[in-house]
Amino acid sequence: MPIKSLAKGNSSPGPEKHGEIRADFKAEIDEFAQRVEKKSFDEEKVREFAAKVMTRLIMHVGREDQKIGEFILAGGKSDEN
Repeated sequence: MPIKSLAKGNSSPGPEKHGEIRADFKAEIDEFAQRVEKKSFDEEKVREFAAKVMTRLIMHVGREDQKIGEFILAGGKSDEN
């Protein structure tokens, strides 16, 4: 069973919060894409943004993987239910 399927279930921990985090991240990416299209950026800003994206993805995936692992080890039960 794919990890994403486990995380999407109604009994998985924090699906609403996860959606909010994803929406905020997507908005930030969209804003940057618009700036790129308008050419209002420089190489330093692009590198800064790329580092920020990579850090956020690594931290987010690590945190979510930990929660999913704890959820599975608890037999599909969460304190957040």
